[in-house]
Amino acid sequence: MRRKKYSLKGKVLGFLFASWLLPILMMIIVFIYYLVSHHYQNVSNNLMEQLAYNVNLCMERLDNCTDGSRQATYDRVIQNAYNEYMRISNRSSENPEDDTAKDANAYDDYRRKVNDYMAQEYSRSEYFQNVIFFMQDNPSRYCYTFSTRAGGSQRTVTNYWQEDHDHVLEFASTLDTNIGFYENDGRLYLVRNMVDTSFQTMGVLVMRLNDSFIFGNLHSMPWTTALTMDFAGYQTALDGDFIDELGINKGEPLKGSGQISLSHDMYIYYTGRNIDYTIRLIMQVDREAMMNPFYGYPYVMAGVFIMMIPLSLFFIRTYQTHVTQPVKKLMDGAAEIEKGNLGFQMENQERSQEFYYLEESFNSMSRRLKQQFDHIYQEEIAIRDARIMALQSHINPHFMNNTLEIINWEARLNGDVKVSKMIEALGTLMDAAIDRKKRSVIRLAEEMIYVNSYLYITTERLGKRLTVEQDLPKDIMDIFVPRLILQPVIENAIEHGIIPNRKGTVRIHGQRVDDYLYLDIINDGTMSDEDREHIHKLLDNDYDTSQESSGSMGIANVNQRLRIIYGDECGLSLEALDESHVRARLKIRILDETQQPE
Repeated sequence: MRRKKYSLKGKVLGFLFASWLLPILMMIIVFIYYLVSHHYQNVSNNLMEQLAYNVNLCMERLDNCTDGSRQATYDRVIQNAYNEYMRISNRSSENPEDDTAKDANAYDDYRRKVNDYMAQEYSRSEYFQNVIFFMQDNPSRYCYTFSTRAGGSQRTVTNYWQEDHDHVLEFASTLDTNIGFYENDGRLYLVRNMVDTSFQTMGVLVMRLNDSFIFGNLHSMPWTTALTMDFAGYQTALDGDFIDELGINKGEPLKGSGQISLSHDMYIYYTGRNIDYTIRLIMQVDREAMMNPFYGYPYVMAGVFIMMIPLSLFFIRTYQTHVTQPVKKLMDGAAEIEKGNLGFQMENQERSQEFYYLEESFNSMSRRLKQQFDHIYQEEIAIRDARIMALQSHINPHFMNNTLEIINWEARLNGDVKVSKMIEALGTLMDAAIDRKKRSVIRLAEEMIYVNSYLYITTERLGKRLTVEQDLPKDIMDIFVPRLILQPVIENAIEHGIIPNRKGTVRIHGQRVDDYLYLDIINDGTMSDEDREHIHKLLDNDYDTSQESSGSMGIANVNQRLRIIYGDECGLSLEALDESHVRARLKIRILDETQQPE
């Protein structure tokens, strides 16, 4: 006696009725999760934007500093004063005392000009505490100025000579003509070698930066527990403890910008790059401060999950028994069919009316599939072969008629020699069209014999109005392609691209990319919107070529032949490369000789 089969629909409805609280609980969880994650993401994005803004503001100020150092070269005041001084000091006389006096006077004049220029340019600047220029060959001869507005004074100049000059001089020797930044005990300098018109170093321009102004905006980041700056090799903790980028990034240096979330910490970093320097800011975020608005939410979520545990276990058990296992059984049966085990029959399990019906239907369809498969397979093979032969046959009469007309015209206008050559080319094409061996594919080298025969006849017809260029590497010439696949496309390029313009060039290009052969025919033609619409219709996979004139029929059946033989990913495409060139591209799957269709 059969057991009564219960409806799966009734079981599901009963379960949903018994657990009506579950949707409400799930909505609460999703809402809390969305609210927290949205807040967390918004805060992270805002912090990244604020960090990027602050770094870019610092870079803008640093760019002003580098522009200020370059201005000393563009104005040429220092260079002209230096050249004048060297001209006078290098002029010798018979009296050494006169030379000493001239040198002293020349140096005083040089120093006055340079000091006046530097005071005018830098003494009121917010960017530089002090600016010093000393001669390369005699550092004791120097000029300077300082800006009280930036915190500079005579003392800052004195400190430079006492504590930093030797280090800066050594650093400058490594710069050539580049701009460099040097830091010593918290004092940051911009260093630049100034050269004359012969690119010989005149001296060194040393500018102590007002870092409290340039980097001052970096101290205004919210929710920050630590802030570290890496600038031109100068690393310093602006707020909190120093952050080691290797320590937070698994021993790898940081690149670009982004964020890193560790178990208890979150780090946001931003990198700004310039031709003269790189600046990176790493910020440690106070997660507790970020999440204060949601302090009680974790407890609410914990309570919800605790309530869901028994309900979830009951749901999982019911779903496993009445849904998952029957569905898996159907999937296993489908997998057997995919493996080729046609006619596979599954054992019925009386769990529900729905799955019992599905299993019975599966078994019935599997039996019918087994019965019909062989018949359908043979029928598809026959239809495919017939369609290929029909498509190929469309090409031959049209081209033969055109060719005979050309030969007839040439016979009336020229001697027998040229006609003889054209007849020989025509004979080659007739052999290709007839193809007594009934081959659907040939090697590309043989296909090009037919193409060249056609091009010879067409060139005789058009003369110098037609130029043909071929770029076919030797390594693709043994690849198999469908017979007479190129000639219709080339004919279309000449008829629609060259003849309307009365002259032009047809380029034949081939290349292999992975498992595909690409053959491009490019002509000097144009493509209107009407042409594009017509081409889209011609290249449709189900388009009936018998509706078209013979001229358009060629590209239509070439596309259909490629799709039939190699699948829908292959075929013919036409597009305008620019306003004066149209490209037809044949995409052919590369198969070895054993895989070729018969």
